[in-house]
Amino acid sequence: MKVTPHDTSAGRMDDSGHPAAEVAAYFDRRSATYDAGDFHPRLTARLIEAAGIKEGQTVLDVATGTGLVAIEAARQAGASGRVIGLDISPGMLAQARRKIDDLALPNIELCEGDTCTVDLPPGGFDHILCSAALVFMADIPAVLRGWHRFLKPGGYVGFDAPAENSTAGGSTLAPLALSHGISLGYARLRTREACGEALTDAGFEVAYIHTEIITQRIMPLSEIDAAWAGIINHPLSRPLLDLPPDTLAKLREDFRAKVASLATPEGIVDRNIMHIAFGRKPTMNRLGSKAAALRLRPSSGRAAGRS
Repeated sequence: MKVTPHDTSAGRMDDSGHPAAEVAAYFDRRSATYDAGDFHPRLTARLIEAAGIKEGQTVLDVATGTGLVAIEAARQAGASGRVIGLDISPGMLAQARRKIDDLALPNIELCEGDTCTVDLPPGGFDHILCSAALVFMADIPAVLRGWHRFLKPGGYVGFDAPAENSTAGGSTLAPLALSHGISLGYARLRTREACGEALTDAGFEVAYIHTEIITQRIMPLSEIDAAWAGIINHPLSRPLLDLPPDTLAKLREDFRAKVASLATPEGIVDRNIMHIAFGRKPTMNRLGSKAAALRLRPSSGRAAGRS
C-alpha cells in the first residue's frame, strides 16, 4: 500500500489546529530524546497489547513519532502484514527510520504528514492506532469520523488520553487553565465516559476502555519550576501564552501551589494515569443505541479510586 502526500505548505494547520510548522519544530527538537524514560515505551506496550494485531493485518499509526507503535505493530503483523506510520515531524521520522533500518523491518512505510494531508484508502485498514497524540486534535469528533472511514468493517481504532486523576504536570494544569477560560488539550478526554462518547458519536462500538497508572515517581519540590517550564513550552499549552502577563504569572503560582499540595514527606507523587480506549467499526452500516454500545471495562486496581 502506497500513500501519497498532498502539498504541505508552511501555513497549513495540522490535525490539532496548531500551525503545522510550529508543532513539527517542537517535536523535531524532542526527537533525539523522545524515547528516554519509561512513559512512552510503557504506553506503547499497553496500546499494542490491547490492540491484538494479527499476522497479515494492515495498520495505520497516526503520529507515529519515533516509530514505537509502528515497530511493534509490524512485528505482530508479520511479513504478510503492512504498517503505515504518519507524522508531521521530519526529525521524529528520521529517528523512526533509523530504528526500522537497524531492525531490518520491510513491512513499514513512513510518510510525512497527517490524515488530512495524505491519500488513504477508505476501508483500507484493520487497525488505526494513535498514541500520545489524539488530545492534540482540535476537532476530535471529525478526526475519529475520518478514521472510521479508513477502517475496514469490523476494524478497530485505539488511542490513549490523560485521565482526570493523573497528577502529571499537564493534567494538573488543565483545570487551573479552565478557571481562566482556556481549555487545554489535556482535558479533552479526561474521563472514561468522554472516551466512550467520542467513539460512539463517531460511529464506533466501544470495545475496550481501561484506565491505569503508566508511570509513577516521586518528584522533588525543587523540580516544580522546571515542570512548569516544560509544560508552558508544550504546543498544547500554546493558548496560555496569549494571556496577559499578570494572569499568566497568577496561573504559574496557582500551578506551583497545586503541585506542592500533592507532596508527601518524600516529595511530590508524579503519576501518569492514562485511559486506553478502543472502538470497533460495525460490520453493518447500522449503529445501535449509545447505551448498548458503551461497555466500559472496569479500571485496574493499580488505578484504584477512578470514578
